[in-house]
Amino acid sequence: MKKRIINVALVLCLFLNGCNSNISNNINTDKETNVEEYSLSELSLMYCEEMVEEKFDNIVNDFSSELSAQVNKQTLKQVWNNYTSNIGEYSSEYEITEKSENTLDVSLKFKDNGLKVSLSFDENKKITGIYLNYCDANSINGKNEDADDSENKEEKYREIHITIGEYNVDGLLTLPVSGEKCPVVVMVQGSGQSDYNEKSGDVKPYPELYSDDATIYDEVLNDIYDAIDYVENDKKIDTDRIYLLGHSLGAMLGPKIINEKKSICGFISMAGSPRKLEDIILDQNKEYLSELDIEEKEKEKQLQEVIDIVEKIKNIDESSRETLLGASAKYWISLDSIDYKALSQNVTIAVLVLQGDEDKQISVGTDFSELKQIFSENGEYILYEGLDHLFMKDGETHVDDKVIEDIIKWIKG
Repeated sequence: MKKRIINVALVLCLFLNGCNSNISNNINTDKETNVEEYSLSELSLMYCEEMVEEKFDNIVNDFSSELSAQVNKQTLKQVWNNYTSNIGEYSSEYEITEKSENTLDVSLKFKDNGLKVSLSFDENKKITGIYLNYCDANSINGKNEDADDSENKEEKYREIHITIGEYNVDGLLTLPVSGEKCPVVVMVQGSGQSDYNEKSGDVKPYPELYSDDATIYDEVLNDIYDAIDYVENDKKIDTDRIYLLGHSLGAMLGPKIINEKKSICGFISMAGSPRKLEDIILDQNKEYLSELDIEEKEKEKQLQEVIDIVEKIKNIDESSRETLLGASAKYWISLDSIDYKALSQNVTIAVLVLQGDEDKQISVGTDFSELKQIFSENGEYILYEGLDHLFMKDGETHVDDKVIEDIIKWIKG
C-alpha cells in the first residue's frame, strides 16, 4: 500500500546480536587477515574494533591502491583520534547497517556520543572508502558484548533488517550465525495494518485505511514478489529451499504467489481459506450477531446491512469511489480477481495446512475441510485443539510451541 509503504524506514539494516567471541574474536588480528574467509559485516566490525584499540595495520593493509594513495596509517590514526578523543570510552555496543551490497555503516556507541564508520568495498573486499561521522548514541540498539548474559553468549541467530522494492519496505531476515546456507521461509501476514512481525493493536477481519488507488498488489503481492527476489539472489540462502508461509489473508494469496514464483518449494497455510474475503466477513458477522444479546429485529437489520455491502463488493465497478468495508473498489476488484481454487490446480509442491479449532475468523467446518480436499494429493493437515486464529491458547501472547515445532519438522522433512 503506497500510503503505508512511503512511511517506512528507508535504510537496510543488518543488526548483529552476537558478541566479540562470535565475530571479531574469531578473526585472528595478530597477522594479516585473509579477507576471503569473512563476510563484509565481519570485516567491518573487526576493523572498527581494532581502531578502537588503536590498531590500524589491518585496515590500512586492506585499502585499495587508490585509497592507499590518499590515506596512510598516520593520517587515519590522526582522524580517528580527532573524532574519538572527546566522546568517552567505547561501550562495546554496535549496530551494522548494510547500505548497499558493498557499503556498510558501523555505528559504535561511546559513553558520550555515537560514531558512525562508513566502509565501502570492491569486488575483492578491498576498502575503497572510509568515512567517519557522529551519530546519536541512543539510536544504537546493539547489545553490550561484555555483559554477563548467557542467552546472548549462546545466540544462534542474527537478524538482518532489509529493505525491498520500489518503496523501500522494511523486512527482517533471520539467519544462523554459523554462516551455513539454510532454507528460508518468506512470511505473508494477514489483513489489516501490522508490522513484519504481524504485531497489531487488535485483530482486524478486513483491510482498512487503503488509498483510493491501492490494490492487493500494492498492499501485499508486489512486496512479497520483491522479498522472494531478494532471497533468490542472497548467497547466504539455500535457494533450492525457499518456503512460503501465509497467515489468514496471506495464506489465501498463497496459490497466486506460488504461480508467479516458481522458486518456492513448499507452502505453509495457516488459518487460510479458499473463499472470497467478503464471504468470510459475512460469516464472521453472522456468528458475531448470533451471540449478541439484542432483539432479533436489530440482528436482522444489522445482518442485512452487511449482506448489502457484500453484494455491492461482488458487483462493484472500478469507476466507483465508494469505500466498502474499509477498502476501495480497485482493491476489491484486484482481490476478487484471484481465483484460489483455479490457481491451486497448478500447485504441485508440498503443502502444510494448519488450523486452530478455536478460530473465530476462519471456519474449521468450511475452510479447513475444503483445503483438505483441494490439497488432497500433496498436502498434510493439522488441526490444533484450543488454538485461536493467531494459533495461541486463550490468555497467551505467543504462538503455541507445538505449531512452531510442527513447521520446523515439516521443513526438515
